[in-house]
Amino acid sequence: MLHLNKLAHLDSDSVDNYFSLPAHVYLKNKSGIYLECNIVQAKSYGGTKESDILGSRDIDYFDEQDSYVLKVNDRKIVSSETVQVFIEKTKFPACPIHTVVSYKAPVRNKLGKVVGVMGISFLLDQGTLAAVQRGRFNAVDFIDKRPA
Repeated sequence: MLHLNKLAHLDSDSVDNYFSLPAHVYLKNKSGIYLECNIVQAKSYGGTKESDILGSRDIDYFDEQDSYVLKVNDRKIVSSETVQVFIEKTKFPACPIHTVVSYKAPVRNKLGKVVGVMGISFLLDQGTLAAVQRGRFNAVDFIDKRPA
């Protein structure tokens, strides 16, 4: 089982193993520019390969309100230097509106300085979304119980 709390201790050389997960996996710098992503993320943004979205920002894909929420959440990670879980609702360019649970962690360089954000976002199915809406959803339990 993957315990995502380990993300809090990743450095920029350790992220490669996470990019094969069947979820949206991405790495952004502190300015919100995509430095890496997996194929799931690239396809949801309308690309056909990972490199299609590298160098872009959320505002290139989402409306102003959605991109603002994502930017604020990323800034919370950078400023607090902590791992946090967010429920984010966005309309992906290649998909209808989706709600995701996003587990985001600061990424540090070899000197320990925060240089960006790594995120893993899982689409919520209708049953899980209903639990969120009823206030009976524990995002960390949801993530830790997903198959590895």
